[in-house]
Amino acid sequence: PQIRVGWRAFVPSVYPLVTSNMVMNLDAQYYASGTWMGTSSTSLNATLNNGVVFSNEAGGCMYFDGYDDHALVPYSSQFEFTNGTSDLPFTMMGWFRMYDTKGGPIISKSDNGNAAYLSYAINASSTSLSMTLYNNANGANYGGRQFAASASIAPGTWCHYAISYTGSTASLYLNGSLVSHTTGTWGSYTRMNPTSLPIYIGSFGTNGVWHG
Repeated sequence: PQIRVGWRAFVPSVYPLVTSNMVMNLDAQYYASGTWMGTSSTSLNATLNNGVVFSNEAGGCMYFDGYDDHALVPYSSQFEFTNGTSDLPFTMMGWFRMYDTKGGPIISKSDNGNAAYLSYAINASSTSLSMTLYNNANGANYGGRQFAASASIAPGTWCHYAISYTGSTASLYLNGSLVSHTTGTWGSYTRMNPTSLPIYIGSFGTNGVWHG
């Protein structure tokens, strides 16, 4: 499966904004009548929280303020990339544009950063692109695996990312180019947490938010 997520920045003096009654579809194409519409037949919609704004710039986009904005997608088995015994292959891709050097979480399956409730997270900053997978809850069996690539990403620049995971190894792409990365493992990692948690777009649970 693929998750395609995109952000576009806005210029308030040029593009009208809408801030209420919005829903975002994960295969989004356009905005109409208070709903972020898509071509997906899965009806996987995201609730926009704490003031995420929509702009019709570039055909439609969302802006996250870096304070508490996030989009919340209810649990779906389509985002469960483990069978409980081992990891399953998947690919995630999307567009992002950050407004500061620290960057942050693009997408995560998590709950407030609590190690007992994590599955995976993709992060970007001005110097890196990474994906982290989390195993089990905590204690003796807690562990994780991270694939991290060094990158030079200037704030205000549109970037496309794609991460393809085979179930054991990963390939990271930035703007269409394969980038070299390191793989780090800690604790006892066997597979991602199988959880019924939602997907957060632009945040790590309700912590660690994206500005862009």
